[in-house]
Amino acid sequence: MEVNINNLRKQTAYTLHRLIKILNAGILPNEDDGTGLFNSETEINITVEKLEETLDRLRQYVIALLCCYEEGNPNLKDLSEEVDIDEFNPKK
Repeated sequence: MEVNINNLRKQTAYTLHRLIKILNAGILPNEDDGTGLFNSETEINITVEKLEETLDRLRQYVIALLCCYEEGNPNLKDLSEEVDIDEFNPKK
């Protein structure tokens, strides 16, 4: 099976971009805790549902990239057996 590598790379980049936008939108502002000091750790508040679809799609694209190979080229071999990528929220 042939894969359009350029399209797969673009879709992977678009999905990563979408994930970054979701994460950036969930960043909570540092607030004064009443002591006059600000919390030095910035937190993110995002629901699982907001992340799930994008992370699942990104995982699929990365797995597809791992499966791509060029016969006879040791620098572009199928890596799908060597790398395992966990699912996000596998309890669903």
